[in-house]
Amino acid sequence: MTRFDTRLERLERALVAADADGAVVATGSNARYLTGFAGERDRALLFVVTPDGERLAVSPEQYTGQVRRAIRADGVHLHSVPHNSARSVARGVAERLPASHGRYLIDEELSAGELYHLERALPDATVDLLGPVVTPMRATKDESERRALRRAARLTDEVSRAVREEGADVVGTTERELAVEIRARLHERGAEGVAFPVVVASGPNGALPTQYRHGDRTIERGEPVVLDFGGFFDGYASDQTRTVVFAGEPSASYVEAHDAVREALQTGIDRVEPGTTGGELDAAVREVITEHGYGDQFTTGTGHGVGLRAHEPPSIAPGSDDVLEPGMVFSVEPGIYVAGEFGVRLETLVLLTERGPEVLNDSPYTWRPP
Repeated sequence: MTRFDTRLERLERALVAADADGAVVATGSNARYLTGFAGERDRALLFVVTPDGERLAVSPEQYTGQVRRAIRADGVHLHSVPHNSARSVARGVAERLPASHGRYLIDEELSAGELYHLERALPDATVDLLGPVVTPMRATKDESERRALRRAARLTDEVSRAVREEGADVVGTTERELAVEIRARLHERGAEGVAFPVVVASGPNGALPTQYRHGDRTIERGEPVVLDFGGFFDGYASDQTRTVVFAGEPSASYVEAHDAVREALQTGIDRVEPGTTGGELDAAVREVITEHGYGDQFTTGTGHGVGLRAHEPPSIAPGSDDVLEPGMVFSVEPGIYVAGEFGVRLETLVLLTERGPEVLNDSPYTWRPP
């Protein structure tokens, strides 16, 4: 039995507990988690799982060979439909569901077109969301996922160190040029793609944490550069941030802010334990930033889960009641953002174990190049 069969069996038991007649899973991260095959958004494909053990992939007939080879779970049968369209696949799903008037849990990753045609094909069915069932399953990583996430973090750290070692050679290049280099270095180490758009935010651009990625600004001596990037390795994401001054001496205010963020990061790691809520951990990290006088400049949350997506539950943010449990992997990423001047963010991934936190990233936190 593969780990995917184990996950499908858990889903089948959850469907029984939820009194649901089946689940409809879209291409994307849930499909990857349950079957080993994420699919592609431009190729219509839906999966059906029922509580009595039926596992079905509904695929356009021209792609059934590829789908059959890619699925890594046992006992998944293929049902082919004539056309590569949401309408054709939705009709195929309706043909194979146990009852046209049943209650079905629908993956939130369905496209609007897929949902529209599915509702038209099943006008008497009741639908609810699949997320409340699958999200808790995905939040706690099994050993194979932990290995994948450790590897993803290690390879991303290699890129971080390699970029840092360029030192003064980075000065005079543009943010965009450095972002292109970072993407190339991730791919050289086996990344299937970037986990999110690479952030290279120099000088005042670093103070725009939720709205800026990179541009044509030239990196200058003595200014901090926020480097936030990650890749997908074996389907699992990495995510780490360092803030570096590649040459010259930064301002005293930047050094002070960096020291505060580094202290806050360590406090967050030290405070992690099973049973802590995301809100409690955020508050502990935020208290350090506030004590240093930068409370108003910490304008983001403290962290988020990482797995098959770079941003997933649990949420580590003000008021979050998500409970941190052994097996969860999440970021701790405090920051200070001084408008018009600079930004500082340090981010590391943590695997929570029964014994406490295991830090997955080991690239230097310091702002200095080697």
